[in-house]
Amino acid sequence: MKNLFITLLMVTCVSASGQGLDSIKVADLLKSAKEKMNQNADSGLLYLDSIKPILTNKDHNLYQKADYHKALGIWLYRKSLYDSSSFHYEKALETFEKGGYELDIAKIAVNLSINYNRLGRFEETIESATKALKMFEKLSDRKGISVASNIIGQVYFYNDDYTKAMLYFNRYLQNALDAQDSTEIAGGFSNLGAVFSKLERFDSAIFYNQRALEIHQKLGNQYGIGNAHQNLGMNYLSRSMPDSAIFFYQQALPFYQTTENKSGQAEVLVNLGKCHFSIGDFLNAINFSIKGQQIAQAINEPVLIQESSLVLSECYESTGDFRRALSAYKQYDSLSQEIFNEETRNNIEEINVRYETEKKEQQIALQAALLSEKEAQNERNIAMIIGLVIVIVSLVLVVMLNRSRSRKKQQLLLQEAQTILREAEIEAAISSQEKERSRFAKDLHDGFGQMISILNLNLKSLEDGAKDKQEVFENSTKVLEEMYQELKSICFNLMPQTLIKHGITAALNEFAARVNSTDKLFVETDFFGLEERLTEVQEISLYRITQEWVNNIMKYSDARKVTIQVTRDEDEITLMIEDDGPGFDLDLLRKGKGNGWKNMNSRANLINGELELDTTPGVAGSTLIVNAKVFAQESRQELV
Repeated sequence: MKNLFITLLMVTCVSASGQGLDSIKVADLLKSAKEKMNQNADSGLLYLDSIKPILTNKDHNLYQKADYHKALGIWLYRKSLYDSSSFHYEKALETFEKGGYELDIAKIAVNLSINYNRLGRFEETIESATKALKMFEKLSDRKGISVASNIIGQVYFYNDDYTKAMLYFNRYLQNALDAQDSTEIAGGFSNLGAVFSKLERFDSAIFYNQRALEIHQKLGNQYGIGNAHQNLGMNYLSRSMPDSAIFFYQQALPFYQTTENKSGQAEVLVNLGKCHFSIGDFLNAINFSIKGQQIAQAINEPVLIQESSLVLSECYESTGDFRRALSAYKQYDSLSQEIFNEETRNNIEEINVRYETEKKEQQIALQAALLSEKEAQNERNIAMIIGLVIVIVSLVLVVMLNRSRSRKKQQLLLQEAQTILREAEIEAAISSQEKERSRFAKDLHDGFGQMISILNLNLKSLEDGAKDKQEVFENSTKVLEEMYQELKSICFNLMPQTLIKHGITAALNEFAARVNSTDKLFVETDFFGLEERLTEVQEISLYRITQEWVNNIMKYSDARKVTIQVTRDEDEITLMIEDDGPGFDLDLLRKGKGNGWKNMNSRANLINGELELDTTPGVAGSTLIVNAKVFAQESRQELV
């Protein structure tokens, strides 16, 4: 019944008289078609087919004609039919250009560049994306600049020019962050993860891909989730960890199948072939590579066809099937010449240089026009006014130029400092995690290993009947009780349950009690305004900062007393830790080789806080202060 109603509605639209009425109906049907296609439903084509007769009218609305071809191009792209999709995009571009719709022309140029990129036509990709980038810059369209920069970065990435790729990817990510576009931010993280993977900085690559996966999962973006899993698989494959890589590739495949993304399916299957080849499972390697190649051939993906050919060649050679190995390698070699040769690289670089030159020529032409206009106006004035105006204009231009250069230089220095700080924080966090894992392993080995050995000896003593069973039972019970206490201590160091269940006040009180039980240091706590729980990220960060600093006091200071104070008002929360130990040189702490100070700063940055330390060499007493804004309570679950 519902399909019958839709069909009747479409027939009504086709037979409707009057140009104005047709335009209104067509606009509604175009909107419905796009909504259906966004739901991954083929029924969107019914709407497009219904308005095709109206659009053949030469006097019909130009914009709607172009929008029809654009919608059809999007649907074909999602089906991985890139040649057909490009045909309709080019129709849309031609029609938008007739109407002078600049923003839509730029968007279609971006869509065409994405198709060319998929087809391995890199020179056309750069040309189309550069055209879009210039138009978006003219229109000050941040999102468009971001997408075009991303595509250009991908071409340089495929050409192994990672320096230029990272330049464009950073521009893409910065625009996404400014626009607070979560989908594009996730894309930026994925791109940087791919670059770091190629540069063999795998910890950074995994970090950025995990960030992308978290965002896609929150958004429910099926394609993005699949893509993030695939990227993680490639990271682990590059680290020669095929088992982990296989796990992530298998996680990615269902998401690509759900979204009917043939390109993603082909890429996953080819990568699974590489993984199985690396572990000597040649049969599965051949099966996966053939399946991936078949899909890649169906959608005309030359890069994936080439990669699968190389895997097959190596597999056949390893199994002694040299005839098939030679055939597969010939296919790989022929595609290598077609996909990206030296001449293509030079052409792409020439297009990019032409783009930069054209921008400079436009600026020179604009400046020349302004000067001519001023000269024409000044000719009508007396000589004194002309000289005065020229001097004033020249001074203004010089000042503006100097200010512009200074501002750009400051922005560049700030970006470089932010990048260095971000990488330092990531390295500190990773180092801290590795140190904690090492300590945890040592605690388990030294504590539990010894006690398990004792328990084993007690139980074996029952075999010869030499010892009393009751005595063995009592001794074993004592050992198990010690193991339980040791396990509680390890769990407390990893993540105190008191912190999770009861909050920061209870956790810090418990921590203080444990330190006091050692008789090495007396710790007292004081809280104000903490009747309600903080967000989870604030509680964990403040607790870890306190734990790190008090442990430092116990290791390196002669302090006898420490006061931990946490206060909260409407806008700010403050952590203050005071001790009565001797002061020290703060620069020695900042420049030290340990990661404790870096890790504390990283925790403070995580909650948008500032960390300050007041200490003077030779003067008793030091004070650590952390000030942070109070997060909204409803954000607690989002930060988990």
